[in-house]
Amino acid sequence: MNINFSTLKGFCKGELACKLKRWILLGNEDGQIALALQQILKMLTFNDNEKCNVIQYQYCDISSDPQKLLTALCTTSLLQAKTIVVVKNCKENFPKEFEKIIFKNFMGILILIMEEIKKNSHIKSLAENDNLSVVIKCYKQDSSEVVRYIIGYLKEQKFTFDEAVPYIIQTSVPNNLLVVQNELEKLMLYKIYTKQISKADVEALVEKAGDPVMNKICYSFAIKEAQSFLENLDTAYNCGLSYMYILRVLQIYFRRLLYIKTREQQGESLTLIIQSLQPQVWGELKKELIKLIHDLSSDYIETTLLQLVEIEIKCKKYSFNPECMVEIELLMLTRKGC
Repeated sequence: MNINFSTLKGFCKGELACKLKRWILLGNEDGQIALALQQILKMLTFNDNEKCNVIQYQYCDISSDPQKLLTALCTTSLLQAKTIVVVKNCKENFPKEFEKIIFKNFMGILILIMEEIKKNSHIKSLAENDNLSVVIKCYKQDSSEVVRYIIGYLKEQKFTFDEAVPYIIQTSVPNNLLVVQNELEKLMLYKIYTKQISKADVEALVEKAGDPVMNKICYSFAIKEAQSFLENLDTAYNCGLSYMYILRVLQIYFRRLLYIKTREQQGESLTLIIQSLQPQVWGELKKELIKLIHDLSSDYIETTLLQLVEIEIKCKKYSFNPECMVEIELLMLTRKGC
């Protein structure tokens, strides 16, 4: 069988989801894939009385040794009720032996994360016709679908919001649901007590993006000038700017770059796009922005934005010294070739 990402949450609440042995996530939207994996693992490990063993592989690590995958899927333990094996970055052309293992009857649960594949793919056809498998399609959504996701997510969390809020969020961030959800979580944390989000709350995320020190930090980071970036970072710290504020302004900066780049690739005039920006940019800042749009690819901009989001998540989850961690992670991204 196959389903779309938009129906996954409801599907996971049904009885059939608990009986499946194979989950195949495929498509070109890495944000949806990350959220889908999160949702599936949450469903499979929901029962706190069941200790689950989650094993993760890269496809390249096991493609030459399929028995390694079979061993993991067939492993049982007195202390762990189930084994879940996640294989990332799978390729379309599986070796025959690998394919046979995927569709064996094993004790564990297999999750395959694949790049975009052909409509007549053999492995996709096998999974769609197998009653213990499901294919989840994760493809980029248009603006209206992202707006519906934002509305549904906020309502599910029992937040009320101004009518303009979902549209402002959608136009301010790339159409990547992982980034969208990250921004929604920030807003909800900020308004946790009132459970109400206004247009002004959303606009507050970008209102300080014109800070002179932050402009220097953002530009030097974007062009990978590590020395200039470090000097301006020290200045920002001395001015009392927090590591989290700096990280979020960098995220906003790269969202704006991606927004402009996307519109330009759709055939719009770069001059007119920049003139329409709010707040407007002038002088040297305008020249820097135009240079970055010419020099940076949309893939690079989007990848960097996701890396900045990942740094924030990692910082909140693991770091005992967040200032030091943010500085090290950002400096690594300013290295040439990264």
